[in-house]
Amino acid sequence: MDPADHANPANQTDHAGHAPTTASIAEVSVAAPVTRAVSVAIGLSIVVMLTVVMVVGIGLGLTSGLTWVVILGTLAVLAGWRLISHRVATRRVDRLLATEAPADISQQAEAILRRTRYVQPMAALHHWVELLAAGQHTAAVLRICQPEQRASLTPINVPFEPQLLDETDPILEQLSEGAAADAGPDRKPTDPTWQYVVRNVHMKGGWFVVAAFGFNVVIHGLMAIRTGRITWQLAMWSSMFAATLLIPVGSAGTSRRQALAVPGGLLVRKAGKRRSGWDLHLFTRERAVLMVYQAGRKQWMIVTADGERRERVAGTRREVEFALWAWLSPLPPPDAARLSDLA
Repeated sequence: MDPADHANPANQTDHAGHAPTTASIAEVSVAAPVTRAVSVAIGLSIVVMLTVVMVVGIGLGLTSGLTWVVILGTLAVLAGWRLISHRVATRRVDRLLATEAPADISQQAEAILRRTRYVQPMAALHHWVELLAAGQHTAAVLRICQPEQRASLTPINVPFEPQLLDETDPILEQLSEGAAADAGPDRKPTDPTWQYVVRNVHMKGGWFVVAAFGFNVVIHGLMAIRTGRITWQLAMWSSMFAATLLIPVGSAGTSRRQALAVPGGLLVRKAGKRRSGWDLHLFTRERAVLMVYQAGRKQWMIVTADGERRERVAGTRREVEFALWAWLSPLPPPDAARLSDLA
């Protein structure tokens, strides 16, 4: 972490243990995205699984049933590891806070990341945010990322309507241009179609996932040409390949959970399970904790909690920056009556 982060009074808590209510943000610098170590482990597991399936299933001519045994067995191992590591991560957070937790939230975040680097750092951070909110540590704002990804923040000082966090939305583009003080490296795509595809890929694991799906499409496509029939494997991998490129995440009309930036807060809405419409929950700067972190090379995560509820939303760097601009806005958040139209 940069020494200046600890030296900045805006990053310190008051004597009562509460974060300041002014527009301030605590910064934590990391050498690599939060999930880098875990992602590498999972990625290697997937590569091994695909290799085994290809060698065993094709090279030795085993049946599709035995091939599925290999796939499901690997997925079961990954699921078991995920469950166990989640529990380990949350318990390490509880132990840290109960024994030797630093008073500064930036130092707490650094300690948590060190202790959960090889288990589930995301689960640890999410659990920690929930504990901060339950402990009345409201108005805390934290950003965790690589130093080169840390753009300056310009709180939005003009009123605006609730805005869906989707960088392909022209309205968000206009608001961003009006509020941004500098243009970061993620502001390069200009063609709408290409920007749409790039966002989908970044939100679903990156180009490695696309390459893995494409590899299987090519292999099973060649097999289909050789045998003269289309297999279910080709149909499955083709659909997954197309979905990764074309089906967006968190966009209007395609997601059951959406995040909308509002002045001084974040509105999360979920599709109702037993009725039409949306369930709304407004997190405000005065009553909630907000943390954003760089989950991967191009994917970010927003986590917020207010003692009643905790939500997490994935997004791009640009979307996260806009959410921070709105969260730090000095304008008051909208009241429930104004938000009822979004339900």
